[in-house]
Amino acid sequence: MGAKNVRGQTALHLAISRGHHNVVKVLLKKGADVEATDEDVTSPLHLAAKNGLLESTTLLLNSRANIEARDKRGSTPLHHAAIYAKVESIKLLIDKGADIEARDKEGGTPLCYAAFYGEDEAMKSLIDRGADIEARDETGRTLLYHAAIYAKVESIILLIDKGADIEARDKKGWTPLHQAAYSGEVESLEWLIDRGADIEA
Repeated sequence: MGAKNVRGQTALHLAISRGHHNVVKVLLKKGADVEATDEDVTSPLHLAAKNGLLESTTLLLNSRANIEARDKRGSTPLHHAAIYAKVESIKLLIDKGADIEARDKEGGTPLCYAAFYGEDEAMKSLIDRGADIEARDETGRTLLYHAAIYAKVESIILLIDKGADIEARDKKGWTPLHQAAYSGEVESLEWLIDRGADIEA
């Protein structure tokens, strides 16, 4: 059961990637390694979270899978659930004790990535469970800053409505409005100004 293919995947990885819950159950019962990682240092729990497989996630956690396992980018299963907007997986992982403020190698939290990809339902779920809306990456950029860069208007509105600092500055002294102007994101620019951003900052 520990044999790996050329991508470093075990039978457990493959069963989870295909959503074969009954196969997962058998493999775990027979002693499959829940901490085995593939070439990207992805664990079975990362895959279950990414694919929103609640039953398999629960089985893995009950088999003592590391809820804070890190892949090669330093991402946890909760990061994966946030990136792929698997809201029920987000809820389950947090309820089971996942660190909502875990940071990857670039300093990003699960909420950072939900904002980056414009996954509003994932953002709401994380914020409702206490995620820091002012979390910053290694460059000092906030969630609102990232939402402005990529014209994620619904994310901009959500973050401002939840109290995000519209004038927060990164390490270069730039605000979200500065970045929207620099990136040519007119829609982001207009929404930020309409919500009170200082155009003379």
